[in-house]
Amino acid sequence: MHQSGELLKQLKQIGALH
Repeated sequence: MHQSGELLKQLKQIGALH
């Protein structure tokens, strides 16, 4: 179940972009 990790990674990337 790596869905949580992937979602967190994407969220972190989006946050870094801001």
